[in-house]
Amino acid sequence: MKKHIVLLFIFLITIFTFMGCSIENLTFKDIKDKELFSYIDTNGNIKIKSRKDKIDETLISGDNVYEYDFNLNDYLAAYITKGNEKRNIVIYDPKAKSKNIIGTLNSPRSIKWSPDGKYIAVDSGTGSVGAIQIYDMKNKGWINISKSTYNYAWSPEGNALAFGVWENTNPPTPIEDGRTISTAVIFLNQKNTIKTIMKGSSNFYIYPVRWIDNNTIALSRFNYAGESKESYFKANTSDGSIKEAKKSEAIIDESLKLPEEVTNVLYDISPDGKYVLYTCYDDKAKAQKVMLWDVANRKKTEVCQGEDPKWIKN
Repeated sequence: MKKHIVLLFIFLITIFTFMGCSIENLTFKDIKDKELFSYIDTNGNIKIKSRKDKIDETLISGDNVYEYDFNLNDYLAAYITKGNEKRNIVIYDPKAKSKNIIGTLNSPRSIKWSPDGKYIAVDSGTGSVGAIQIYDMKNKGWINISKSTYNYAWSPEGNALAFGVWENTNPPTPIEDGRTISTAVIFLNQKNTIKTIMKGSSNFYIYPVRWIDNNTIALSRFNYAGESKESYFKANTSDGSIKEAKKSEAIIDESLKLPEEVTNVLYDISPDGKYVLYTCYDDKAKAQKVMLWDVANRKKTEVCQGEDPKWIKN
């Protein structure tokens, strides 16, 4: 834990140095107290901002960023550039100020480092059917999952990725050409073996919500018919056991009581659980804006124009 905090500190010092900010008085307490987060501004630059003071500085510029993620283990950023269909996947080193294009993919829309920093997962697509590819940092190559996918989640140790798989079923379902969704996991330290965890059927689809621990996945099952349409399960990837779960076990942020406008957008919860960042569209300005939700006071505040806000967490 101490090592990770030190790495976070070094990463932020690198950021502040690159931005030309004074770091003479920057301490561990400052990093926590300033409540720093990143976001994409209206020009496609990645910026660092504080909830508490006037820090609002550019980290990455000139590439018109679509989506991004940070690797605090190795002080790196990965991002997708904007484009019509073909978009670049870039790794940025703020210390060396270098950009490395590791691939150009069709319609990539989501990017996420594994927790150990060894892999980058990229999801591509324009609808509910996706395609996941994983970049191996050590071997400098892509691992393709030759299946149509839906949603994904890294295991806490970063050695496995859970995802939904579109599959044919008989009789057909009422969605996506009659297909259903099963849940599978790729184990990256076991010759990239893909294992089916729970199969969907003609009556329901099931997909991963999150990892509870490194061996347990929370799953959401949606029934196509009936009064009780949604239910939850816990699946053990080691012994294959599956147990029913409460919604509170599967959905960790159920108690936040977020505003209605957050229902269908991505959001990020602060490390202390007191605030939530999210994006919504400003009809008057005709632009995206970053919003802050105060959980205790149930109050929302407009922060700035921009999108894709993420707390910088240790």
